[in-house]
Amino acid sequence: MNISVGKNAPGEGYFTGSVISGQSFKVTITNSGYTGSVTIYANSASSDTGYQLGSIYVQNGTGTGYFTIRSVLGLTDSSRKLTAIDNKQNRASIVVGVWFQVTMTVECLNPDYNNVTLYCGQKYTTKQKFASLPYGDRSRLCNHPVAIYATRTHQLATVPIQDAGPKTTTDNYWNKTGVPQYPDRGIDGSDGTWDALGLSSYYQCSSPAYGSETVQWRFT
Repeated sequence: MNISVGKNAPGEGYFTGSVISGQSFKVTITNSGYTGSVTIYANSASSDTGYQLGSIYVQNGTGTGYFTIRSVLGLTDSSRKLTAIDNKQNRASIVVGVWFQVTMTVECLNPDYNNVTLYCGQKYTTKQKFASLPYGDRSRLCNHPVAIYATRTHQLATVPIQDAGPKTTTDNYWNKTGVPQYPDRGIDGSDGTWDALGLSSYYQCSSPAYGSETVQWRFT
C-alpha cells in the first residue's frame, strides 16, 4: 500500500508532500488488488495514529479523499505524519510539511525606531534579514529558521527568528487552530526579509512603517 500527498504549498522543497493549515488537501491511496476502506490518521505527540482524520474507500486498488490539518505539535515542528491503515492492518505513512498562510507585516528602522535591541538580543540594523512570531520563548524560538514564501512574487527566503510579536507574545497559533489571534499580523518580516522576497516595492519604513502581504511559512 502507498499513500501520497501533493505539494500544496509551492514553497515546499524538502518534504515530498505539503499542506497549508486549514486548507483541504487530497490524499491518494494505491493498494494493489484491494477494495475496501482505508482509515487515515495524523500523528499525536505519542502515537502515529493519535488523530483519526477520516477514511477513503479504495476500489480496485485506488482511492482518494480530502482532509484538513490545522497545526503542528511541537513549538518548532515543521511537519505532521499521516498514516493509512486498511482492513487487513496493512500500513503506509508519509510525512508532510505544514505551512501557515497568514498576513506578513513589515518591521524596519524609521526615525522613531532607532537603537533598538530585538527580543533575541541583537541590535536592529537596517536591511537585516529576520522574522518575528507572536510568541516569546528565547530558548526555543530565537535563531530558529523559518521558510517564508511570498504569494505575490513566488519567491522563498529562509531567515532566523530574532524578535517576538507582532501585537502579542503569547499566541503560538501554529500549535492551536492555525489562525493568528490577530489575523492581520500573523508574522513580521524585517525590511531585509521583504527585499529577499522580492517585495521591495511593497513596503515603506516611514513612521509608522507600512507593508502587508500574504505569505506562507513553516519552520525548517
